[in-house]
Formats: sequence, C-alpha cells, structure tokens
Amino acid sequence: VLGGEPLLHQDLAAVIQAARSTGISKHLLLTTNGLLLARMSDAVWGAVDEVEVSCYPGAEPPAAALNLAREQARERRVKLTVTRYEHFRDTITTVGTENQALVQQIYSACKIANVWGCHAVREGAFFKCPQSMYIPMLTGQQFEGDHVLIEDTEDLQARLLAFVNSPTALASCKYCVGSVGKQNAHVQLTRPEFRADLQRPDRTSVV
Repeated sequence: VLGGEPLLHQDLAAVIQAARSTGISKHLLLTTNGLLLARMSDAVWGAVDEVEVSCYPGAEPPAAALNLAREQARERRVKLTVTRYEHFRDTITTVGTENQALVQQIYSACKIANVWGCHAVREGAFFKCPQSMYIPMLTGQQFEGDHVLIEDTEDLQARLLAFVNSPTALASCKYCVGSVGKQNAHVQLTRPEFRADLQRPDRTSVV
C-alpha cells in the first residue's frame, strides 16, 4: 500500500483490510515517507505485516517519531524498514515527444507498468501506473484509452487483464520516461519550481 502518502487517507485501516480480504497476498506492506508516523493508528499497525519508511533529504521524519515507530513495530511484531533515498529518477515531462518508436521502447522497458505492477485507482477508473493517472493533470490533456472504468459488468476482469497485459504503449507515455530516466540528486522543490522542472528539455533523456 503506497501513495502518494497513504497515511493521509482518513480510513486507511479499512483500505488495508479490504486488500487483505481479496486474498491477493498474505503479506501486506505499507510504504510511507514517515512524516505522519506519529499519528499512525493502532488499527493500521494491526492491519499490516510490514512498514517501509522512505526518508528523503530535506523531508525526513523526526527521530522521535522513528523511535516510537520502532517500539510499536516490536510490540506488534511488524517488520519495520527505514531506507534513505539520495537520488530520484526523472519520470514525467510536460515537453513530450512525437517519436513513437522511442515511446514504445521506453514503455517496453518500463518496470513500473510491466514488472512492479504499480497500478492505481482514481475516481472509479483503473490505471496501469500512477504516471498515466497524473500526466493528464500536469499537461491539461485527456487520454481516454489510458484507463479502464471500474463497472459492475461480466467482462470487467477480461478487460482489466487485457489492459494490464497489453504490449502497446499508452497515449500518456509520450510524456514519460518510465524507469529509464536519468537519476539526479534529490532536491526538495516548491510547487512552482516543480512545475518549471517538468519543462526541462533534458527530462526526456534516457539511460
């Protein structure tokens, strides 16, 4: 269970229990940046098997919160992992490219969509990856074929499987470099700086 930031959800324990009830996995892991660890409820601690805290320079959880989390994890026999990330990989760009062959190559190599299975749900629609969910908001464009509406129909499972397993790049992939973008040292940006950073021409470069 990851985000955005899952600890912002007002009824996170119910979400985790719903995931467990599907039988999708016996082991449920919650990933958080740790800034809200101090307000993580007993219900959430009791619903997960593992908590992974991702620490980023300039936005790290207080030491007291981490120490409290270690105590709570020990008491509940929940595995706690704390990992520090010094670099991030460029992913989304608002510049885009019309080179469809390059887009297809990037998509075919994309671990987010094809290996990690990092799917997302928003406003009644299923997305193959979080990037395709957010790109329309960042570019002001709509890509109708980049999601599947979650409807109570007999063919929903078949449509989801066909969508997830499709080898064809999404329309929004022209604004994404997937998991092959260049890595940069982490920098905490303001919202205006983030918007400007998305327009950097070199964000479309790959490794």
